[in-house]
Amino acid sequence: MILIVYIIDYQVLKAILIYRDMLVQNTKEYEIIREAIESNRHRLTTHLSFAIGGSGILYIAMTALMNPDYNVLSLSLICMFSTTIISSFFYLALYKFNSINRYAGYCKLINLEIASSKIDKTRKKKSIEHVITWEVCVGKLENSKVHIQFPKDYWKEVLKYKGLNIDNICKNFKKYNLLKPEVDRRGALKGIKLLFSTLFKKYRSKSWEYPLYSSYVYYILILFFFVLSCANLYAFLKSKPWGDILRMELFQIVLIMGLSFIVFMVIIKSFAELYKLMLGSKTVSAYCWKLLPFRIRILNKFNIKPHYYITEKESIC
Repeated sequence: MILIVYIIDYQVLKAILIYRDMLVQNTKEYEIIREAIESNRHRLTTHLSFAIGGSGILYIAMTALMNPDYNVLSLSLICMFSTTIISSFFYLALYKFNSINRYAGYCKLINLEIASSKIDKTRKKKSIEHVITWEVCVGKLENSKVHIQFPKDYWKEVLKYKGLNIDNICKNFKKYNLLKPEVDRRGALKGIKLLFSTLFKKYRSKSWEYPLYSSYVYYILILFFFVLSCANLYAFLKSKPWGDILRMELFQIVLIMGLSFIVFMVIIKSFAELYKLMLGSKTVSAYCWKLLPFRIRILNKFNIKPHYYITEKESIC
């Protein structure tokens, strides 16, 4: 009886020592990633402040410099150029939001690892304490954009893990597939619907809501300067016949039209990106699933079988 208890205690102790290394490694990665998240959040707040402050200063300056002889075409060009800059800031902000969701998805994944065990008990234990797997997982995810197929046989025979349901795995990888995610179909239309529906009712978010609410500020600023530019362009065209338009003025009109087309494309793209960030393939939960197989593969190479805690009926994330 004493021998049996000793063997059981020894096995438990080995499992604790294996997971202790993982816990140290997970904690270190978690702290590094949290610092990166806070840094990105600070940049996003700075970008939004610049957009609001710069727009206010520009409008005040334009109002102060206006006189009865001001050039409406030049003012239209300035407003459209401002619209393009704000659109660029907005799209950059969406890129940063995506980075934060990717960071948060990985943090969520490592927090779901509640235990671990050795795959091959005869192999010598490898320490994972000083290995940062975040960069490796993200690198493999980026390189897998063309092919992200993980069939059932791969999950059953190649990867070693515990606590995951194979049907939920297949369901979520079909949903969040990098090549053509099901959840992102008609993303631009869904993004427009999301923006308007949030004004009248609360929706069930799968991500943090700061990207959605900050997007309203960007859209308002873009719309304001775009309408101001179009109004001044219309006033110019109404006051001057086409035959009297100079070559330089024609060049300015073409430039305004070109910038307006760029702004239009950025806005359409932003609707789709916003939906992906809030409810689509770029949410925190989506990245948790996407990074899962790469994380398991790396741990398996260190002879570690991770154990996951299922927190939801449909999925682990």
